[in-house]
Amino acid sequence: MTQTRMSFNPTVKTMQFRAWAYCQTHGTNFTIEDLAETLNVQPTRLRRALRDERWSKHLRSSVLEPHSVRTQFDQSQVAASDIDPRRASVGAM
Repeated sequence: MTQTRMSFNPTVKTMQFRAWAYCQTHGTNFTIEDLAETLNVQPTRLRRALRDERWSKHLRSSVLEPHSVRTQFDQSQVAASDIDPRRASVGAM
């Protein structure tokens, strides 16, 4: 039976520790981009490092993260006047 081993990368572990230490004192009410800027690292590297430890879900979502973008909308919440300005007066009598 073969087991896959994840290699120990000191740079990634240091980045994870710095992010953890910062969040311990400042909370988690910021995005990965905000944290990356504070730690002076690239957001993509930090996102990958935090994702490996499953910590990114504790931070606020950002526009760059695919799961934070809503691709569906409720048609019942769109009024006819939002679509066609000529219908704005319909029903206003």
